[in-house]
Amino acid sequence: MTSFDTTYASKLLDTYPQIMSLQLFVDGDNELKQKYIDSANKHNNKVLNNLSHIDGGFDLFSPRVADTVERRFFGPNWKDLPDVNKLDFKICCSAKMLYTRSDTDTLKSFNTGYYMHPRSSLSKTKLRLANSTGIIDAGYRGHIMGMFDVVGSKDENLIDCDYMGNAYDRYVQICAPGLVPILVEVVDTLERLGEETARGSGGFGSTGA
Repeated sequence: MTSFDTTYASKLLDTYPQIMSLQLFVDGDNELKQKYIDSANKHNNKVLNNLSHIDGGFDLFSPRVADTVERRFFGPNWKDLPDVNKLDFKICCSAKMLYTRSDTDTLKSFNTGYYMHPRSSLSKTKLRLANSTGIIDAGYRGHIMGMFDVVGSKDENLIDCDYMGNAYDRYVQICAPGLVPILVEVVDTLERLGEETARGSGGFGSTGA
């Protein structure tokens, strides 16, 4: 249990039986890290000050590509390119559920998996999350990834079938089991995500077909 958990959890646990604490590490991108620090502070303050109507998710940012502000998602008709676009969010996460034992009134926790859902605004673009919902296992410590299709592209000009996004666009959100409140802590090292696990950084399909 971290000081972050004990500082902020008690107020929420007076209202909700469980909450999720999300630790988020940004891998090697200081500008992106500051975006997440600002976003986490805003999110946490909103949750703590509006207990009756909480936001169901925490948005993820599309990282900057090199020195450009644009990111190209390729349509399905390009030769020698995969039909789906892999987006590496350049973050690693761990999560735990926090609750209060009724008999001792002590704060307890257990590791938990969580979900990656599309934001509703994704429907206004040509992008779709290829696997509809991402399920991130409790032991996964690799980069969070999203696989996106470009849909509705019928133009014979292949380039016009692509979708151009921008740095820090928000396509997906992390959601807790049961859509319970989420508190987000941006951490400075991978070690702060917790102990090494058997799943580790194994990503898509690593647990078998």
